Amino acid sequence: MAFKLEPARIRAMPKPVPAYEIFVFSSTIEGIHLRGGKVARGGLRWSERMEDYRTEVLGLVKAQVVKTAVIVPTGAKGGIICKDLDLDADHAAFALTLMFTAGHKIMER
Repeated sequence: MAFKLEPARIRAMPKPVPAYEIFVFSSTIEGIHLRGGKVARGGLRWSERMEDYRTEVLGLVKAQVVKTAVIVPTGAKGGIICKDLDLDADHAAFALTLMFTAGHKIMER
């Protein structure tokens, strides 16, 4: 399930307000993509911060805006948290790689 919001239309939205927020929820991942505008450059990352990954991604968007100012008008960043990582250490890295790849494909849709 995915929701696309225009935060500027939400009065109570705390500043800074990105142009778009896309939330993605599935049984295996949860994610967010924050865009500063229609034309934006950024990336997607895995987050360990289940409780506040939006705050983490918002901070990364601010840095991305500065980093890409010469290339494009604004920045973007996405973050994914992987659910149910109840694995031993040997299998965790492999599982994270698979979940991140699957999460990236879900976010692209």
